[in-house]
Amino acid sequence: MSSFLELVNDVLRRTGQETVTTLTNAPPPARQVMDFINDIYFDILNAAQCNFLQASATITTADGTATYALAPDADVNYLLRDRIQESTSDDYMSQVDPTMLGPAYLDDTGKPYQFWIEGNRIRFYPVPNGVFTIHYEYLKRPVQLVSDADNSLIPLAWERLLVRGAESLLEKYLGEIDNSRFTYSLFLEGMALLKSRTPVKPFHFQKGFYRGYQP
Repeated sequence: MSSFLELVNDVLRRTGQETVTTLTNAPPPARQVMDFINDIYFDILNAAQCNFLQASATITTADGTATYALAPDADVNYLLRDRIQESTSDDYMSQVDPTMLGPAYLDDTGKPYQFWIEGNRIRFYPVPNGVFTIHYEYLKRPVQLVSDADNSLIPLAWERLLVRGAESLLEKYLGEIDNSRFTYSLFLEGMALLKSRTPVKPFHFQKGFYRGYQP
């Protein structure tokens, strides 16, 4: 997957324009490309009936600390609870009811292998007795790409389609009408293929790159 900056520069290169080192206060036509990419981004998501995208993050534990906040854009209600894993383990963590552990066990320490949710935070069991890296995945609603490092979270094939669509819009903006028409026709072919695919499966059956069904 590419960053927003990489996507913008890809479109600029394809049309013979000068690339940029940052999107902060970007000059034309990079500024226009940013808007074009966001327009095409949501066209693709709508065509794919994709209401959510799958993101990932990590938690680095501290000795003696059991409870942690999730990433700022992560909602605990959309945490993929079957995709939480301590980096050195081959197994995913299991969710446990703390009332089943009993008060005598809550202060156990060691490498965490279970978790439960407390409000909008996650608590690990046993209490970490050192530094561990916990990987987790969650669903998030798509938002506009803004910063250099923002990621679209879409599959590579969709990303190529995204660049193609933005390229056609930039060519039109630059007055290269014939090129724009040709590039746009390729984009429409890709969109038709995307729309023709089987609708997204029910949420609990989905195991792929993203889970687009709205629960």
